[in-house]
Amino acid sequence: MKKVHPDKLAPANTILEVAIQQQAAQSNIDTEIVTEAMAEALVLQGKHTRAIEVYEKLSLLYTSKTAYFATKIDHLKK
Repeated sequence: MKKVHPDKLAPANTILEVAIQQQAAQSNIDTEIVTEAMAEALVLQGKHTRAIEVYEKLSLLYTSKTAYFATKIDHLKK
């Protein structure tokens, strides 16, 4: 069995440990999740302004459905 010498051990803050700490800190940051179901729920709750904001974000995320979300937004603004 090899003898472990304390002076040859890796420092406490190795690159891996720092990366793990950074990843853990990032996971605690609130990130906004937007879905079409969330927007529809907001509409049902009467929160049209917030629903429009969600639809606008969805429009930027899913450019192929921009016209669809624009119609939803237009309907809510009437």
